[in-house]
Amino acid sequence: MPLRCRVEATRQLTETPAEAEERATILFHELDADGGGTLDAEEIQLMSTRLGAPLNKRELKAAMEAMDADGGGDVDLAEFLAWWQESRTKPSKLALAVQQRWSNEGLELLRRARAAFEKHGRAAQSAECELQIGIILQDRRGDDDAAEAVAAFRRSQVHYTAHRHPREFAIIQHRIALLHERLGRAGESTRGFQEALSLLDRSKDGDAWAAARNRLSISHWEAWSKKQ
Repeated sequence: MPLRCRVEATRQLTETPAEAEERATILFHELDADGGGTLDAEEIQLMSTRLGAPLNKRELKAAMEAMDADGGGDVDLAEFLAWWQESRTKPSKLALAVQQRWSNEGLELLRRARAAFEKHGRAAQSAECELQIGIILQDRRGDDDAAEAVAAFRRSQVHYTAHRHPREFAIIQHRIALLHERLGRAGESTRGFQEALSLLDRSKDGDAWAAARNRLSISHWEAWSKKQ
């Protein structure tokens, strides 16, 4: 069922705040082991352990204080959702672990879809999956994730070539250049921004063109500064 996998993974990538809240509600009820309608410190700690980011005593205390708005000693659904909405802009260790779980679900679905499309020779659909995989990975903080995102974007460019899809190729190239910049590969990032800029039509993609030009200017400035 590759199409269903791809659709579900893409939905997770583009979900609205209301859809994200629905997923957070499902998570809350999964964690509410005793069905009491609230989460205590032990259940919060269990959540962090399941997510692969166990909290120490100080971190657990901080998490409870952040969630337990009324100071009652436990966290009800409204408090959990309020914490989750705030954590989307001010992520904590626990919130990042939740986001990682959701992105892992999306990655697994996309990888399954990619494998199925490749098996049946559907290059365009496989390239779309690669692109979505790169988008998920580029938002993570690890260098390994960034390197894997570059590889996924590169594989997507086998289909989205500069000749046949100049706009799509340029936008992917800009993403790759940003990742190279993050990985400290100054020369590769500069070349990437230059190539993206050369392919973008300023009249049609003004924002993307301006972003590539600005990043290229910064790259040139940083290279000049290091020589002084």
